[in-house]
Amino acid sequence: MNNWRYTYYQQRGIRHRVCQDCVRVYSDNQRIIACLCDGLGSLNNSDLAAQVAVKSVIEILGEYNPFRFSDVTADNLTHFKKKLISEVQRRIAAAAKEKGFSLASLDCTLLFVCMFPQYNTVLTGNLGDSALCIIRDNRSPEILCDSTFVGTRAVMDKDAAEQIHCKVFPLDEHVKSILLTSDGLENEIFFKGLDFLGKETEIYLNAMLSDRPKEIIQNRIRLLTSDRDTIFDDDISIAVISCLNQPVVLEDEPTWPCVCGNENPLYETFCTNCSRDFLDLYRNIDFKGKKTEFFRRLQRNPAEKKALTDAMHGGSARAYENPFASKPRPSAQNASFAQPGVRQPGGGKVPPAANAPAPPGAPQSFQPRFAEQEKYPGSSFNTPVRQPEPELRPVQGVSPEGGRSGISTPIAVILVVAALIAGMLISGVVVMLLKDRQIKGLEEQLSQALEYTIVTEAEEATADSSAKATADEHGENSSNAESGESQHDHSSADAQEFADEIIAD
Repeated sequence: MNNWRYTYYQQRGIRHRVCQDCVRVYSDNQRIIACLCDGLGSLNNSDLAAQVAVKSVIEILGEYNPFRFSDVTADNLTHFKKKLISEVQRRIAAAAKEKGFSLASLDCTLLFVCMFPQYNTVLTGNLGDSALCIIRDNRSPEILCDSTFVGTRAVMDKDAAEQIHCKVFPLDEHVKSILLTSDGLENEIFFKGLDFLGKETEIYLNAMLSDRPKEIIQNRIRLLTSDRDTIFDDDISIAVISCLNQPVVLEDEPTWPCVCGNENPLYETFCTNCSRDFLDLYRNIDFKGKKTEFFRRLQRNPAEKKALTDAMHGGSARAYENPFASKPRPSAQNASFAQPGVRQPGGGKVPPAANAPAPPGAPQSFQPRFAEQEKYPGSSFNTPVRQPEPELRPVQGVSPEGGRSGISTPIAVILVVAALIAGMLISGVVVMLLKDRQIKGLEEQLSQALEYTIVTEAEEATADSSAKATADEHGENSSNAESGESQHDHSSADAQEFADEIIAD
């Protein structure tokens, strides 16, 4: 235990309100436990999930009795994974309930290592896009990361216990360092889909040989993030456990040569100098699943590399202007904050795109191609990497050469749809006005007819009443007065009642 040292550091990213990463290292006289969790950036309370998960893993692993590598079987490893994930999920759910947060707003990735030096055993686990790197003195570094998975797995996924990768291996004399890092240091320490470490990883490993390893790592990360346009704008967390007694020297990063003579990092899909497409240049090459070793062999054998580039000059390569080429890592030549005696980002190498003129037709400024991946709440998948937007082409029949400005097809469709909608709205308003006018005309006609009917019927009733009264007066001379008065009163009453009914109506 005495020859193993460790340190850890975390820093909030410039595009985050709070640091959603959490990393801790714990040790006692039997074990060393390091745990790193990266909260999902699309969730509001993922920082709490990361903190709870780190604390839970360290406490759970701290309760395990030390064991030997030979004691581990597939069954008890499966049991361990289920117990670990279920307990972490339970504690995250309890924390969400205590804080009054929605459980869907808490989630994180998981990375851990537990070492039992006295029993020569190492237990590791990784779930998500963070990386765990094992450095040995007799072979290439081993990188454990879900780098080929399209999306980000996380601890709150329903199948997290099946998806987490756990590995047990002997802690022999060849194991010199174990490094844990979040994806904030992607393209600095590790590269997704590639099986080698960046040359700058030496800084983090060899810092353990100094008296102030944390300060060296902190200065390096601050150097990476000091530029406003840096690609390292995410939260960054790292832990290093090491027993080095001499500096580590890593191989140079392999590059792929372009026909223009430029050497490009393997994570680039287009030449940073002439923008030629890697897949087009090497479409007839069978890498046999070992692209890294293929290009390392080319670097060691200049004659083979020359023969390959000469063959590509035969016409297999086509020029492709790529407006989405990634920015180079900061270097001593393009960083005004370079300090003497400190290894600069990028190893002092500047891709030709940093100091050479852009190819004809290429934009003056290039945007990074690294798309942020965001997780949908409740899902174990991330949004896919954004693809370049399709080129807007002129509408058929409109030629830019004819002196007229070409209108792109999407804009033309939008204008036509807008015109149709406007026409429908105007037609609807006109129809409503006409209907309203017709209704008002009918109401006026009905009102006039009703008034005419009432007046006419009232006049007819009055005339009938007068005629009846005159006839009664004449009949009075030929009959008795009582009978005449009775008939007169009855006729007058009927006329008055009829008039009252008409007026009432």
